Amino acid sequence: MILKRDTFSIIERGQFPGSDGPVDAVLRRIDEVAWWAKPIARHFLKREARALAIAGPLGVGPTLLHTGGRCLVRGFIHGVAMHVAKPVGDVGYFRAAKSALLKLHRAGICHNDLAKEPNWLRGPRGEAYMTDFQLAARWRRGSRLFRIAAYEDLRHLLKHKRRYAPEALTATERRVIARKSLINRVWMATGKRIYWRITRGFKVEDREGGGTRTSRDVPAVLAQLRQHPQVRDVAIVPLPQPSGAVWLYAFVEAHGVDEAALHAHLDRTIGSEVAPEFIQTVETLPRRPDGAIRTDILHFIPYNQIGDLDRTELDPADRRIAAALLANRKEYGYGPRYSKDAPAIAACLKRHARVRDAIVLSFPHQRLVTGLYAFVEADDLAEAELRDFITEQAGRKPPELFQLVQALPRDQQGTIRGDLLKDIAMNELDRIGDLRAPDAERKIIADILAERKIVRDL
Repeated sequence: MILKRDTFSIIERGQFPGSDGPVDAVLRRIDEVAWWAKPIARHFLKREARALAIAGPLGVGPTLLHTGGRCLVRGFIHGVAMHVAKPVGDVGYFRAAKSALLKLHRAGICHNDLAKEPNWLRGPRGEAYMTDFQLAARWRRGSRLFRIAAYEDLRHLLKHKRRYAPEALTATERRVIARKSLINRVWMATGKRIYWRITRGFKVEDREGGGTRTSRDVPAVLAQLRQHPQVRDVAIVPLPQPSGAVWLYAFVEAHGVDEAALHAHLDRTIGSEVAPEFIQTVETLPRRPDGAIRTDILHFIPYNQIGDLDRTELDPADRRIAAALLANRKEYGYGPRYSKDAPAIAACLKRHARVRDAIVLSFPHQRLVTGLYAFVEADDLAEAELRDFITEQAGRKPPELFQLVQALPRDQQGTIRGDLLKDIAMNELDRIGDLRAPDAERKIIADILAERKIVRDL
């Protein structure tokens, strides 16, 4: 899973072989960095390794697992970046962040890049961690450079506190925020201006790997979707790709409009190259008491980070909303064919006079990369007729697999159980074996399993 890609490295999440088995880890690699940036990238890699060797054991940053000439592996912290978690009024988090920063400073390490919110993480129970130690430095405690750098670390943390919990700032903390160090003032007057001129002149976007997709396309998509009469609100999660591209995953709180219609609306108004690759319509988005969307919950959904979501403290209402989102999530790894073709085909199938309901899901295909599996609730209908209907009415390639059923499994609200059908499409039958469900639902699932199509049918 790609977490970030920038000029100096590519960051991926995966697993690393530990002494007690595989552990969740993050890889930073520089093998694809441009030749002119490699000396700087190697320097950053060494600085991060030195800092993590100290910060990890302190419990304030990731643990260093491996380091080499072109890569570095650090432990994965189960937390959410500050700009996603948005710890509004969370005084306990900022108390924990200040304590973590003091631990780091007592060890002689200054982070030097804490102005960026993505470099602060909030754990599932409000813990505070720091990440991205590329600019970190170790100085002799008490030296003038150490005192200046430590002061700036603290000042940047307090600026974040001012944004999210201003009522908790003390008079002393307000004075620290207002008083910049001499080095900072010089940088803002000289180096920062040069940086702005270069990035604007060469149209380089410093958006944590999001580029113009987050700075230009996201506002356009949000504005256009919010103007739709059947859309109540929208949230967008960026998904960096190995190729360097960034896909967009839109959660749309709407009623009476399907994903295919929203894709068509955006393609018509802002163009398919700007429109998000994935749209998931939802009845309700998770929200905070002040009405703000819980983007920290939404970020777990496209990446299928169920374990991280389970570790997050949620009230029962948010837990139910998250479960509904997971049950109908889009598998972004299967690309735009699934995100755009699947909802359009499902909508087309539902328009057939003898189809009661339908759902189209994806499965990995060795030759096609992504295959589509259509579950169609209908009587006395031939698969060939449906294939011709899709080709004529939707103008799209029909799904590779069709399964006509008497009934589709549904939850108490009447929504199709996409999670169960996804397991069937993926042939992951062990997950269904432990299913606890009423006898009627078990009968429906048993009938589908008995007649399921599998990849070797192609």
